[in-house]
Amino acid sequence: MREIKSGRVEIYLVSLDKLLLELLEFFIASETTLKVAGSSSNLGSLLDSVDSPRGKILLLDCLGFSPADKRLLPGLMAFGIFTVALATSTEEKIDANLMLPRELDKDRLAKTLRQLESERNPAGASSNLPNQVNEVRMGYASGLTPREESVAHFISQGYSNRKICQLLNIHEQSVKNAVSVVLRKLNCDSRVQVALLLRQHFQASGSKTSPNL
Repeated sequence: MREIKSGRVEIYLVSLDKLLLELLEFFIASETTLKVAGSSSNLGSLLDSVDSPRGKILLLDCLGFSPADKRLLPGLMAFGIFTVALATSTEEKIDANLMLPRELDKDRLAKTLRQLESERNPAGASSNLPNQVNEVRMGYASGLTPREESVAHFISQGYSNRKICQLLNIHEQSVKNAVSVVLRKLNCDSRVQVALLLRQHFQASGSKTSPNL
């Protein structure tokens, strides 16, 4: 992942199209005051490069992305990163805070990014963004990394370590290590307790993305 000097409100760009990444970087630099913190063709690399969700935005081009890549999105959103998905009209539903058409005109994209910047700025006031889905913030899991958030999400679905490693495309030992960290950070003794904790959180927040228990 190419790292670029970051600012208070940062945006990460992900696309398999390298030319589109370059165009988006130039567009954001010229039309907004957002700072591009990184651009990559690999969504998974964000899990290891983002240390805090504060003031973070992910702009994701969904064209050509695999199901495994898309399954990483709940963990990133749970971590608190506001996710914007650029999708084609035939694209299946993506787990994102905001969905925009890939053919979106530049004026509307610039306006949307400026609104997002205002909302995500810790010093600024929140704005009502059109079509915005309630942002998922896991108050119980402020100490978890995005990868650990993803693992916790799948634990709540009752998936085995082997299934989780297939979904996230990582080694099973990495999943075992992440499960141990999740249990410790959430002060849970079992996977069932993790699932119950997540369910309680979603019920309290009124989220429609509650774990299937």
